[in-house]
Amino acid sequence: MGDDEPNPYAPPAEPVLERETGGDGARRSGASDYSSERRPVVLAILLTLVTGGIYPAVWVYRRRSFLDSLDASKRMGKTLPSFLLVASVVSLLVAFGGKETASLQALVSTGGTVAAIVANFRVADILRSNATRTGRFVQISSLATFFLGVYYLQYKINRLAEIPAHVAKQTKKRKPRTADLETGEP
Repeated sequence: MGDDEPNPYAPPAEPVLERETGGDGARRSGASDYSSERRPVVLAILLTLVTGGIYPAVWVYRRRSFLDSLDASKRMGKTLPSFLLVASVVSLLVAFGGKETASLQALVSTGGTVAAIVANFRVADILRSNATRTGRFVQISSLATFFLGVYYLQYKINRLAEIPAHVAKQTKKRKPRTADLETGEP
């Protein structure tokens, strides 16, 4: 059994129940719908070539609201994707500046690279957390996240869209019986 296949021993999927809004006011559902975020990985690679390497930053920026809507322990936020996008654009512009901007190019490129790695691992953590909470048994490799970045993460989002969520049943609180109240037992 591959790491992307659903668990054949898992219980059947339950109907998805709507959850209350989170602390940030965003409405979250019991299961995440990844199908709206499916994209061909080959298209992401081609867009990276066409945009001069800016597309991975655009990818993170464009998926920010989707990632923040997932039921996960972490959030993407606005700062990291915005910084990554600005660093990528500035790095591309400075690259055409000639020899006098070489040190600035190195500084901006290094900052953008570090931000991209941090953003990729944040996305991977969000996907892992949400997959666990929705009963999707998908492994997300840290090594592949480091070397393949957004292309690997897009592949995993595509895989998560194919796997149905298994939302755990909500357990009802048991009402204390009168005998329990008299003895003080829970």
